[in-house]
Amino acid sequence: GMPTSMLRVAHLAAGVPEVDDTRLDFTVVDEGSFNGISFGRASRAASLASGVVQVDVTEPGGGLSLASVSVELEADVQYTVAAYRNSDEANGTGLMVFDEGTDGLESGLGRVVIGHAAEDSTWASVDVVDVDTDEVLVSDLGLGEQSEPLDFSAGEHRLGFSTSSVPPAIDEGPFRIAVSANQTAVVIAVDRDVADASVDAAVYVLEPNTSGVIPVIPSE
Repeated sequence: GMPTSMLRVAHLAAGVPEVDDTRLDFTVVDEGSFNGISFGRASRAASLASGVVQVDVTEPGGGLSLASVSVELEADVQYTVAAYRNSDEANGTGLMVFDEGTDGLESGLGRVVIGHAAEDSTWASVDVVDVDTDEVLVSDLGLGEQSEPLDFSAGEHRLGFSTSSVPPAIDEGPFRIAVSANQTAVVIAVDRDVADASVDAAVYVLEPNTSGVIPVIPSE
């Protein structure tokens, strides 16, 4: 048959469209939609024909279009499209696309991709630190950016975020991430406090099968 890919959506845009009603609709143009997704939740993954698709996010019921992104779906790969808060965008919302492929992943290792979706002026640029080794894994990650794939031994790894201080000193964390072998986890940092210069940092982890409420990793 025709090659297929998997796609799910995640709502990680705090207070969007409104603090007291965060539901959003995500439409895969000409394919179907994931409707009424609230903040902190993900849809189930849907199977789509591989190729280029467009994902639009709108206020519920065909309301105001907030953001749109084109996604190139490779065969047999799952993708997550995540909405995040971004005041630089016309309608206050951005979209990030995560490729959960495992190309080149050594057998027995697990892969992590880290996304910066924490909008706050104090988080303009962050470094990600492996707290157990003091290694700086990712440098100068900006809002809406994601790391290269990071491959770890299976098991728990403690990651921290360094904003103003000099890494490996961390300002947020450590966050204990469970890495499973032979799969990719999407790890997204979010500021749940919509006021600027006030950070309620939360780390959301989307494993391949995560849907509904996205697990939040507490800081130790």
